[in-house]
Amino acid sequence: MGKIVRGLYLELKLSFSQMDNSTHREIPSKWKNPSGKWHLGLKSLYKPSTSDYTSEKLSEIDCIVWFNGEKWCACIETFRNLKNAKILTNFRDSHEFGILCLNKMELSYCVTLHNEGNLLEIFTPYSDHGSVVAQIAAAHFPRKPERNGLAPGAQIIYMNTTHPETGNYEINYNAFKKAILKCAEMKVDIINYSCNYIG
Repeated sequence: MGKIVRGLYLELKLSFSQMDNSTHREIPSKWKNPSGKWHLGLKSLYKPSTSDYTSEKLSEIDCIVWFNGEKWCACIETFRNLKNAKILTNFRDSHEFGILCLNKMELSYCVTLHNEGNLLEIFTPYSDHGSVVAQIAAAHFPRKPERNGLAPGAQIIYMNTTHPETGNYEINYNAFKKAILKCAEMKVDIINYSCNYIG
């Protein structure tokens, strides 16, 4: 999960320039922003890794956050033209995700926005293990039921208790406890968890 804990807060009208000293971005006119204020920042993500306990740091990406009059929105920008960029809001509200194209790799992600747009959390999986488990449990193919999982169409909640920025893939017990408590809060029926111990 990536967090922008510091960033630029600017008031813009239609466009801004020099986010990374080499590019110019034009805000699409269809983006609703009554205040005209935008939260800007840069964040590096990490390449998913299953072969070892280190993860390659990817290039920085532009992050834009604003309030559209009803909810906070975020754009994680990897396109030169913002018209092609995906706009997301809190995943728990919209259940929407996006796909980042970085270094010839596609990476799914979702976001959570906090603190009046001053904190953007970017969540990405760091391996395909969660996807494999989700498919076994809840895959749903209406036209090919033989390919269904054990509980076709069940809602999956994915939580990660490790972070590559620490350089340590051992389980974070504080994060693990929070994940279990969140499951209880959300009245999750079944929990499947995998723990990695590095001796």
